[in-house]
Amino acid sequence: MKGRGAGLPSRSSIRGRQLPGVLPADERYVMVSGIPVSASTVKKPTMPAPPRIKPRSLADYLDALTKPVFQAGISWRVVDAKWPSMREAFHDFDPEWVAGLSTRHVDRLVKDPRVIRNRRKIEATVTNAHTMLELDGSHRGFRRYLRSFPDYDALSADLRRQFRFVGEHGAYSFLWTVSEPVPSYEEWASTRSTKTTG
Repeated sequence: MKGRGAGLPSRSSIRGRQLPGVLPADERYVMVSGIPVSASTVKKPTMPAPPRIKPRSLADYLDALTKPVFQAGISWRVVDAKWPSMREAFHDFDPEWVAGLSTRHVDRLVKDPRVIRNRRKIEATVTNAHTMLELDGSHRGFRRYLRSFPDYDALSADLRRQFRFVGEHGAYSFLWTVSEPVPSYEEWASTRSTKTTG
């Protein structure tokens, strides 16, 4: 009778090649949806999920909507570091104050070191404050506006139509942050990928 292990390939003999049903010994794996995937092929997340809040005022909604506007094309770490001073410069994102900013005020904000000095995004924030106030008035509450759509996709599409510099990711991030119903990130990302490739 052969000894234990007799006839089996040694660990070194399978290193660097994959036998049927056998994972290479020199690889490190992570579990993705219950499937072991080589860690070298899994992209690390570049941005942590934003914290969720229960908005208590319209200013909370404008704050949550404006952050992904400024994060587009900029390191999220830079935006996170700047956000307390952004809140200060924008009067805690009071929509009426922001909506009342004149061109002269915008000129000053563009030169303000506390602010991410992107004129187009600052101007978009002023426009978005106007839009938010209008939707809040016409629906007797901004939350009522958000809840007036049959599903996530319809709401996301309208947010992108109504608000400047809000794309698919910005709409998802905003709705997640203000604790509105959203699909899981994996489901959302897979449907976006299907639309892009299809």
